[in-house]
Amino acid sequence: TGGNPATVDTLVFPIATGVAAVQAVPNGFYVVTPNSAGTVVTLPTLAQGGPVVAKNITGTYGLKVITTPADATTIDGVAGATGFSLPHQYDTATFVTDGLHWYVKNSQLYTPI
Repeated sequence: TGGNPATVDTLVFPIATGVAAVQAVPNGFYVVTPNSAGTVVTLPTLAQGGPVVAKNITGTYGLKVITTPADATTIDGVAGATGFSLPHQYDTATFVTDGLHWYVKNSQLYTPI
């Protein structure tokens, strides 16, 4: 993982800059500057739970959120390995789990003008 985590209450706010991959932890809010190949944020295991928030801070390169391969689960019905994309600057999504699958609780996806 990358970044310098700072804890505020029970949330973890790691800043990940230019890394290829980030392993998320429950209650994490990830502010990510993707590297030139894009960055992948892997959600915690289903047993660990969530929520997890991911934000693409630059939008120059893509950010994708995927599930832990061992869980073989989905994000809103889509295969977890396919993931959920946050391609644009300031795109943000919150991920929650029911213990069986991951869901996008809310998202803000910006469309460039």
